[in-house]
Amino acid sequence: MMRPVSIIVLAWIVVYQQIENYLLAPKLTAKTMAVSAPIAFTAALIGGALGGFLFAFLSLPVAGIIQSVIRNHGRQYEVIDDAGAAEQAVDRT
Repeated sequence: MMRPVSIIVLAWIVVYQQIENYLLAPKLTAKTMAVSAPIAFTAALIGGALGGFLFAFLSLPVAGIIQSVIRNHGRQYEVIDDAGAAEQAVDRT
């Protein structure tokens, strides 16, 4: 039979873990990985629902990669030769 103190401690651990995993961790990860907080929170929820703590932990870097791909998809950058740029920058009149 469990003592009342052990039940209170167990309840505290579960509540603390849930708060940390669903509120604190997504915010910290969003700041360090440049992932918006709603996307980090949603990724943590989906990952947790699919595979528990491990998937919730791994879903945040995956969300960062997906967000980066979406942001940069379709952007094309013009490559300028250094010698050509130098000639264009100098006005020889």
